[in-house]
Amino acid sequence: MWLIKGLFITAKRFFSRKITERYPEVYPDLPKATRGDFQFTIDKCTACTLCALACPNKVIQIGTAKTAEGKRRIDQYQMSVGYCLYCGLCVEACPTSAIEMKPAFAPAYYKKVKSLLCWTYKEPTV
Repeated sequence: MWLIKGLFITAKRFFSRKITERYPEVYPDLPKATRGDFQFTIDKCTACTLCALACPNKVIQIGTAKTAEGKRRIDQYQMSVGYCLYCGLCVEACPTSAIEMKPAFAPAYYKKVKSLLCWTYKEPTV
C-alpha cells in the first residue's frame, strides 16, 4: 500500500512543473529587500561613526581626518564582511544613507583578504 502511494507521489512530481533553477547558468531574481552585499558612498558619509557603534560584531573600522576648516571628514572606511551578520543595523543607523545593502545572491570570497572591503577618500581634483 505504502509503495503504491509513494510511486504515485513520485509520478505526480515527475510530470508537474519544475521549481528548481539552473543556478550557475541562471541567477535567481532577488527581491529588492535582499541583504546581499554592501555599497558605500564615501561622499555622503559625515564620519559620525553611528554605523560602527551599531554593529554587534564590530566589523566596521572608520579612519577620520580634520579638514582645513576644522571639520571631521572620513579618511578610510573598512568592513570585514567575513565576520558580518548581515543584520542591517549599520544601514539603519546611518543618517545620510551612505551605506546600503544591494541584492547579491552569492557574496562569497575564496580568500580572507578579499572579504575586507575598504573605501578610501580621494581629494577632488580641480
